[in-house]
Amino acid sequence: DTLDTLVKWFCVVFNNQFTPDEVYDGYPSDKLMHDLTVAMLAVQNQMTEVLTEFPMNPAAKAAKA
Repeated sequence: DTLDTLVKWFCVVFNNQFTPDEVYDGYPSDKLMHDLTVAMLAVQNQMTEVLTEFPMNPAAKAAKA
């Protein structure tokens, strides 16, 4: 139940660009909890501009540095 609620919230944060079913079926499961946490922290800290680069790609960011 908790994960379902978080996934629904995740969809709302991104203006329902995708559905919960699309998240469960197509979002990489190894990234889901990480990205949910980043989204929650960004909203909590009023730093939602970082969400424009979602989903985050740590490997690509490291290559740019």
